Amino acid sequence: MNEEIRALRETANLWRSRVDTNDLSEAQRREFNHWMSDPLHARAYAEAELLWHALGRSEIRAASPASRRWLPARGLLATAALLLVGVMLWQWAQGPAEQGTGVVTLQTPVGEVSTFSLEDGSQLTLGARSELTVNLGEGHRRLELVFGEAFLEVSEDPDRPLTVRSGAAIVRVTGTAFNVKRMGDSLRVGVVEGSVDVMHPRELDAYAESSSVWAPQAAAPLEVAKLQGGEQVLVSRDLGLGEIEAVSESDIAAWRHGKLVFFRAPLADLAQEFNRYSTLTLSVAESARDLRLTATFDAADLAADAEAALSVLEEALPVSIDYLSDRSAVVILKSPEK
Repeated sequence: MNEEIRALRETANLWRSRVDTNDLSEAQRREFNHWMSDPLHARAYAEAELLWHALGRSEIRAASPASRRWLPARGLLATAALLLVGVMLWQWAQGPAEQGTGVVTLQTPVGEVSTFSLEDGSQLTLGARSELTVNLGEGHRRLELVFGEAFLEVSEDPDRPLTVRSGAAIVRVTGTAFNVKRMGDSLRVGVVEGSVDVMHPRELDAYAESSSVWAPQAAAPLEVAKLQGGEQVLVSRDLGLGEIEAVSESDIAAWRHGKLVFFRAPLADLAQEFNRYSTLTLSVAESARDLRLTATFDAADLAADAEAALSVLEEALPVSIDYLSDRSAVVILKSPEK
């Protein structure tokens, strides 16, 4: 998205926020009317208006203690709507969108967790540095987790099941509460209550360019895992469905309460998670990637002082952390003592 489009979306949502609260002086009303006389401005405002009503209420908080706060409702809605209208404006710049798709994209930056109310009554909490597309229409509810993590409390609608696609997995529900976390081409699905079907196409190429991914029962053969509350499964592109595992419901989405829980997690996965909550970019040397760690980290501590939080790695494992700069570090395996 170029800077002109970015500036336009910000201005449109600022005006929408002011109009919503009737927070305009006479001089500002004249300024608004003049701004709206430009057709492109009017179109941006119209999209902001539609998205404003479609989105519902949004709550955004920062992981850092220095900036952690609940934003006032006007700021919450403006921020959430801004994320969505930016996608619509990008589509304008690229060319006409397909009529009637109704697809919007939700995004969060590093260290921020956002909660959205979807128009079907479902609640969606998007983890830090995550992206998810939403397509709600007659007869379908389609989501795609592009990267990151999301927790969904799905309103029950047997005639309109909700489907989540991410990497090599398809998740299908009618009403439940579950968590999805994407790690490269793998997806971990955990269920808090209700049940979900987690599916992995045996013929991935058949799904790559086909809308049949949203109607998997009519397409290529699938592996299917049926999860109940307190269960999770890992799906990978190469290995397919893993074994169903028991998991504490409090651990499934502990990140919603500021806790990052790892159980025998490879350091490569841990680094990927750290990078969603800290501005310090962490990488892992090849020699240390398969080392595993069981630990719980506070997301706020990680955002505030990553170096102190990462000292746990050096205490628990035979590794050292080489800080390449104030924004970059690498975990390396210690040389054996002679």
